[in-house]
Amino acid sequence: MEKRIEKIIRNYNVVSLCIVAVLSAVIISVRYDLFDLTVTAALVVSVVYSLTFNYIYGYCWKKIINNSSDTVAKYYLTAMALRFLSAALILTAYCTIVKERVPIIHFVVVFSIFYLMMIIYDTAFFAIVERKNLIKKKQ
Repeated sequence: MEKRIEKIIRNYNVVSLCIVAVLSAVIISVRYDLFDLTVTAALVVSVVYSLTFNYIYGYCWKKIINNSSDTVAKYYLTAMALRFLSAALILTAYCTIVKERVPIIHFVVVFSIFYLMMIIYDTAFFAIVERKNLIKKKQ
């Protein structure tokens, strides 16, 4: 069981890294001017936030699955709420620090793209994992 959980988490981290890399490449190709600091700052913050949160999310999921798999549903809800609150905090902090309208719009757009893609990925990935676990429990 432990090796299977390690494999799931490794797969989760690798795919999430790939998604972040592809999103970064797409944003760089759309906004090819890397010297535009507003887009670069938004990209850096979004990448660091996404990778950090996904790593912590996977690590906590592994600990919960190993200790008490009955509370996984509560974990999913709590983790998504924490992700939402931390994203709102980051957006609020950036908007408070930066007073100009255009950099704020760039940041919100880039950060929102990363945020939504990671939520979609987390939901799909762990829905598949839980469905496979449910099927294995029934057999």
